[in-house]
Amino acid sequence: MAILIVGGTGDSGLALAKRLNAADYEILLTSRSGNAPNPFKAVMFDWFDASTFEAPFAENSSIDSIYLIGPPVLESLPVVKPFIDLAIQKGVKKFVLLSAASMSPGGALYGKIHQYLIDVGVDYTAVRGTFFMKNFGPPASLLVKEKGFIFSVAEDGKAPFVHTDDIADAAFDALTTDKYSRQDVFVGGPDLLTHDDVAAIFTRVLGREIVHKRTTEEEYHELFRSFGWPAEFINERAKAERRVAGGEEERVFEASSGVNRHIGKVTFERYIEQNKSLWDKGHNVLIASRSGKAPEPFKAVTFDWTDQSTFENPFVAAPGIKSVYLVAPPIFEQLDVVGPFIDFAIAKGVKRFVLLSASGLNKGAPMMGQIHEYLESKNVGYTVLRPTWFSRNYSHFNFFGHLIRTDNAFISVAGDGKIPFVSADDIAEAALDGLTSDEPANKEYYLVGPELLTYGEAATLLSEIIGREIVYKKITVDQYQDILHGTFGLAKGYATLLANNEAAIANGTEVEAFNAPADKKIVGKVTLRQYFTDNAGNWAI
Repeated sequence: MAILIVGGTGDSGLALAKRLNAADYEILLTSRSGNAPNPFKAVMFDWFDASTFEAPFAENSSIDSIYLIGPPVLESLPVVKPFIDLAIQKGVKKFVLLSAASMSPGGALYGKIHQYLIDVGVDYTAVRGTFFMKNFGPPASLLVKEKGFIFSVAEDGKAPFVHTDDIADAAFDALTTDKYSRQDVFVGGPDLLTHDDVAAIFTRVLGREIVHKRTTEEEYHELFRSFGWPAEFINERAKAERRVAGGEEERVFEASSGVNRHIGKVTFERYIEQNKSLWDKGHNVLIASRSGKAPEPFKAVTFDWTDQSTFENPFVAAPGIKSVYLVAPPIFEQLDVVGPFIDFAIAKGVKRFVLLSASGLNKGAPMMGQIHEYLESKNVGYTVLRPTWFSRNYSHFNFFGHLIRTDNAFISVAGDGKIPFVSADDIAEAALDGLTSDEPANKEYYLVGPELLTYGEAATLLSEIIGREIVYKKITVDQYQDILHGTFGLAKGYATLLANNEAAIANGTEVEAFNAPADKKIVGKVTLRQYFTDNAGNWAI
């Protein structure tokens, strides 16, 4: 038996997919592109193209349960009904519908889909979430960032704002148990908050005043129209907020009986802290890549370390660049290609560089160590970040990740040495500080995670989280060099450097970084357990 996740690449759909995958359920995702992130499989599906409705069942004839996210149209039942009917014909026995606390059976939007599931007599659960925390993300986040306010017509009404991870937890229960069979489950966060409370949390986390603007109906509609919302959706949103003002959501989530409730774990404050960059006063950012492409909403230009004719592209696209984050190319003689760009950038007015280096590369050492030394010689502001070994080295697209998926093992020359694995998010936070801080530059910092673990301990931890045994295998430096050079094609000098640096872990090099004085290191927040838990789907087989 298999579970289909319609809209599987959306926030709640993807969070649900990770949970089901980690629990060894067979799943299939749909998306309009037919693509999904690894390790998930997807088929092309479009609510507005009924010819795609057969695709999931052609791909997997054993689908018997569906997580259903309807299309973003007011009259959604005429679009969704043919798919529900087809799915029932194909043998689907259970539907879990993502709806809203404000949408009763037969009501607007997904309320009519809810009623149809009741009428056809199929097993169903309506997961009725309260207001999503992500409603304060784009595009509403621009008002927080640029204007310093949130807005509503909810007055002093309270709502238990909910995180999509908690929606996914409730949907998981509904799909895998009979706990909510032919029932609704109301899903909310752990705290009842007014919009004034929300503004106070923003103020506390962002370190600047954010206010709750109590809008008139006209102002409310005007603001949502500026986001591109159609009038009918604005009307429904306003009705829902007025119900909050009347205490409806507070009554539901404080009910002692007669209502199925799933109270989530993610607090609003934690959500803001984890996504702080959405609301921080932004900096103009330009990304340089070989393709000249970048994910929304970022702008990019074509840039190739091996083609100096591309070095001018960033400065043509964004005159006035003052700070540059440098990630050197994966070659041994890096200074030969990076040095000319540094000179060019300084000539164009760049005043500060942040270089991503490594804990094992002192100033003057090969590769990034030489770039570090070069920056120091240039009478320009710089920060050198020297992270220890990355948590993401275990990921599915990496050497470790491939071996974990294929052999339930990974290899290293580090012996029983301990490492304070660091997350990419913590590196990004340090880089942001280096690029934007008013403090004097010309510093270097070790970047370390919050704990020391051996590879053996990491293998035990990963085994616990993904539910199968992962083994750490110790190999020699020569064996590792041969693998890096012969199998993965790294230049011989680069392979030798990496192997020797990893072997030095056994002698305590990363423990030294972890124990460096407070002014010489930046300690991240993300533990390896958290990284493994958040990315458990990467190691599915």
